Amino acid sequence: MISGKYKQFWGLLLTAVCVLTWMTCVKKKSNEPKFFKIVDSIKVSKSQISRKLNLIGIVKAKEYSLLRSKRKGVIRILIPSGTKVRKNEIVAITDNKDIRRTFELSASAVKTAKIKYERMRKLTLQGIRPQEDSDNEKQQLISAQKAFAQAGINNEETIIRAPFDGILGIYKVKSGEYVSKEYPVVYFYNPDELTAEFDIPSQYAHQISPGQKIFINDKEFKLTQIQKITDEDTHMCPAYVEINNADFQKDFIPGTSIDIQLILEEKTNTVVIPRSAVFIKNKKNFVYVLDNQKIRRTF
Repeated sequence: MISGKYKQFWGLLLTAVCVLTWMTCVKKKSNEPKFFKIVDSIKVSKSQISRKLNLIGIVKAKEYSLLRSKRKGVIRILIPSGTKVRKNEIVAITDNKDIRRTFELSASAVKTAKIKYERMRKLTLQGIRPQEDSDNEKQQLISAQKAFAQAGINNEETIIRAPFDGILGIYKVKSGEYVSKEYPVVYFYNPDELTAEFDIPSQYAHQISPGQKIFINDKEFKLTQIQKITDEDTHMCPAYVEINNADFQKDFIPGTSIDIQLILEEKTNTVVIPRSAVFIKNKKNFVYVLDNQKIRRTF
């Protein structure tokens, strides 16, 4: 049997082992690093937001014309492509020998008929010739003047003039080339007054009205007009914006495609939160807000 003295010794030893074991576990646990979750925080502020419709349009000249030869003949180009010309300035001539010859002969015939009439009129006033002869010469003069007027119209149709102030495009013919009647010669346009034409999906038409804000190549304009009837061919609603190109240092070129942003809705003084910071729970959106060093969830 173990004596009382030995029982007391072993009891103290067992107690010491238990205490050391507990102290070791506590120390080990206290040395373990605490778990922290690192997250990014974003400071948000109020700003302006908008809902946009992205479209593609075409720049066109508001004033443009395809100049044609009204008569057949040989084209004589007088002003080169790319030149800015004034209204009624002669751009080119369709040289038609028959028309030119008829015009010259009719002009000469008028001069001759006028001389004859004046001579006969004097003789009639002097009583040398009867009034009938003077009347006949007058009719000859009138006929010659009518023929000259028609010849003048035909000759004018050989002249190609600028219909308004603008710039000549690239000629579709070469100088010295023979062309037929109504043959296209050159495009002519006003570079300062342009339009941006585009189509809008019909489902958005009810949200859009003239004067609505629109951005073209990052420049702000106002919508000029929209057709709120769906086009039968495109199934879209045509619209356009007038552009005063002189105000934008020739930034827009007729015939080029452009990026268009039509503002459907716009809000100011609104808190803007990145989409990545929004979470969903029970079909509701929420965000985490840092308030006095504490994080709380806000729906």
